[in-house]
Amino acid sequence: MIAEKFKISESKVQRILKSFEIEQQIEQQNGNKNRLISILSWDDYQDDEHQNEQQLNNKRTTTEQQVNTNNNVNNKNNVNNKNKRVSTPKNPKRIYSEDELYYRLSKRFHELALKNAEEAGTAHLIKEPNYQSWSDTFRLMFEKDKVKEIEIGQVVKYALSDSFYRTIIFSPTNLRKHYLAILTKMNTGGGGHGGNKGNNAGSASTNRANERGKTRVRETKPVSREIAQKINSFE
Repeated sequence: MIAEKFKISESKVQRILKSFEIEQQIEQQNGNKNRLISILSWDDYQDDEHQNEQQLNNKRTTTEQQVNTNNNVNNKNNVNNKNKRVSTPKNPKRIYSEDELYYRLSKRFHELALKNAEEAGTAHLIKEPNYQSWSDTFRLMFEKDKVKEIEIGQVVKYALSDSFYRTIIFSPTNLRKHYLAILTKMNTGGGGHGGNKGNNAGSASTNRANERGKTRVRETKPVSREIAQKINSFE
């Protein structure tokens, strides 16, 4: 029966039982048809088993308590996170593509401003601009300042060729700051700023001077052929 249950030979069963008997773990009583096997110190084995089971139960209880504690902490954290106000940017930063008008204006502005700086010997002080920031400034000029698309190209060309404004306009921020003054001067036919105070009044003061019989010559800084070509091709 034992051999069949554990799928081992009868001889191996006899050796194992004999070994247990020698170690006084069991006693054997052989009958004609049956064999009685008694396990010695049965109560001791039962105590050990009970003790092991108790330890296992204690360990299981401790683990369950730890899991419950962790779950409670996680639930509390989830509630706190849910109650927290999720902060999302109200105005996400816009990224301009190179094909957009604002970006193209920024590129052309830099080209002309850099050329002016090269002629003035200050090109080494000109840094590569942040075209995204410049594009955003041009956008604000259109959307907030209500600048007209049809006029801005002419204003930029005028500002970067004018003998005065070409010395102070180095970025769209400066252009935006002085835009109204530049546009007014351009529309009223004002020329570049010369070296004397009389020239600051523009064409109006020149006309008054002519009426009084005085001739005033406005000094303008010559513009190179390359700059003139770029200005004429400004979109």
